Amino acid sequence: MDYTLLRGHFVIQFVGVPVSENLQPDGDTIRFIPEDTQPIKRLPRQGKAPDFKREDSINVRMEAIDALETQVDFVKHQHMALGKHARDELLRRLGFTGTVWRDPPNSAKVRRTDNARLPGTVLSNGVDGFGRLIGFAYEGNPWPNREHGSTISVDDEILDLSVNSQLLEDGHVYPIFYGTLPAPLRESLATKSRAAREADKGLYKLAKADPEKGPFTAKPNASGIVTWKSFDKSVIWPKLFRRLALYLKDGEPDLDGFDNWLRAGSSNDKILRLDTQEEVTLADVIEVDGLSIQLTVFPEDLVIEPA
Repeated sequence: MDYTLLRGHFVIQFVGVPVSENLQPDGDTIRFIPEDTQPIKRLPRQGKAPDFKREDSINVRMEAIDALETQVDFVKHQHMALGKHARDELLRRLGFTGTVWRDPPNSAKVRRTDNARLPGTVLSNGVDGFGRLIGFAYEGNPWPNREHGSTISVDDEILDLSVNSQLLEDGHVYPIFYGTLPAPLRESLATKSRAAREADKGLYKLAKADPEKGPFTAKPNASGIVTWKSFDKSVIWPKLFRRLALYLKDGEPDLDGFDNWLRAGSSNDKILRLDTQEEVTLADVIEVDGLSIQLTVFPEDLVIEPA
């Protein structure tokens, strides 16, 4: 499985930049400044060109992992403590120390840190539809004899060194697999994630809305309406939470119309069910009953077709 090796620096704060323009790292996304942008420009892309920003930095969407949301539309979130814990674990494993976060409403931004940027490596096989680099992240420079932009074949040993794999193995994040992830790597990561779930590691202690843990039941507000705040302490697959946040943004008062809304719009991802080898959609693996919602298939058994 060939990947492009990219050296550079992970960055969590641009010093001297106003807070409104600064970074918001989370548990599955971090900014990266490559040594040179040309190898990234040559990567396969899902439509949009690489979205380079300040100092030629680009967001890295960490391959195969999905952390609990801390800032959908800057305000919507899931279980905040667990979401921030995933973020802190990601940064710690990349070498960041002494990070102090700003007070609300900008608590996703860094107030001060021992290291605003640190050397790091990304192994990537493409750019997603948002112009983000899809990749496995590594602290420092594990392959000093490899050139920036060179090709490296990723096996289980190299995969195990990635922060992505470590976060899945310890249950800090959910798995999310897209069709661009080679099957042997996906199978290895699914095994680690499944073991974490079965051992009730990390977030799985509080997880809901899957075939084993049972449904998550939303609590309406004082007016009897379900809003995103009905899910603000949820520990459910973040992909599902993001779809719910979009649905409730349209002003729907409950979950009764969620299935129809999903099937009628562009949010109904095409999916391969690995357990049955069926081609289905996201709506086909979600069950709604009144105020309760759950997946009927575990996330590690789903492969999403990239949009």
